[in-house]
Amino acid sequence: MVRRKLPGRYDHRRRQKKGIGGANVNYAVEQLNLEVSGNKFIFKGKIERSDYTELSKFLSDSEKSLEGQNVEFDFRALEYLNSSGIRAVAVFFLESSKKVTMKINPELTWQKVGLTPLAAIKPSGMITVQV
Repeated sequence: MVRRKLPGRYDHRRRQKKGIGGANVNYAVEQLNLEVSGNKFIFKGKIERSDYTELSKFLSDSEKSLEGQNVEFDFRALEYLNSSGIRAVAVFFLESSKKVTMKINPELTWQKVGLTPLAAIKPSGMITVQV
């Protein structure tokens, strides 16, 4: 098992990264917990921060280490993501050459309204939504 530190400046909040591409990665800040297992990103908790620089950097760095042509973003356990957070995810989708599957919780209106439209930012079939 390979352990690497996340790049950049970090404070006392918990962060752990164990190489991507089959290994598990955990990114936690405030009320957000982001687990990465292989090519699957699982968002839990809620994100209400106004600065998404660290999250954007983490996603960008993770994308470089992903294997294969597909990536899955599971938002079903995410309680809230503000517009700045949606933008950080959208930037990842735009910069990635991978096919993305988003899993959303249909019972959370903000996910249907805020995340589903992200499927339209890339050519047809590159981003799909599973309910």
